[in-house]
Amino acid sequence: MLLVDDHRVVLEALASVLGRQDDMLVVGSAGSMRELTELVLSSPDVAIVDYHLPDGNGSDACRQIKARWPRTRIVMLSGSGGPNTVLGTLRAGADGYVNKVERLSVVVEAVRNAFAHRPLLAPAQLGLMANDLRARPREAPLREPLTSRELTVLKLLALGRATRDIALDLGISEGTVRRHVEAIRRKFGVASKLEAVSAALQHRIVELPVS
Repeated sequence: MLLVDDHRVVLEALASVLGRQDDMLVVGSAGSMRELTELVLSSPDVAIVDYHLPDGNGSDACRQIKARWPRTRIVMLSGSGGPNTVLGTLRAGADGYVNKVERLSVVVEAVRNAFAHRPLLAPAQLGLMANDLRARPREAPLREPLTSRELTVLKLLALGRATRDIALDLGISEGTVRRHVEAIRRKFGVASKLEAVSAALQHRIVELPVS
């Protein structure tokens, strides 16, 4: 696991808590974009990244991490997790975010979810993004229409359902779900399923209630 935060106290607290977990190992840390660039290590499974860095922001860090280690899953830590921040980090490669006011146990669970490719954004958080997106101009349309099954999978993704749960709901294999997700991602022209969900909200293909 890789930790990126410019506050030494936060880095030490995260390293201490995560290092006590039987299934986790911290392999590196950085306090700035410069230090992140200078790190020499194999591809970490998960990176926890602070949004505010002295020489950049979380989106910059996401792009750099994905460029060096494409398979690394990224959990963004942010104290200002408004729709603009969340969408910006998702588009840069983040797999989800955790607000800094949350307990460390929530961060630990987010790391496990990221490693297991489970959803990191709750339906309520997606609903907040939907509310913000409704007021924005729509982007370019889909490259190709979604099939009825792809639309069903997309709606379940927007509700925060994991791949395994979607497979059970629809009576299909997890591999088939992943193929539908890849088709959805390709048709929206995005890099991740969370970005596909945000694009669907933008186009109002999926509607979520704001709680």
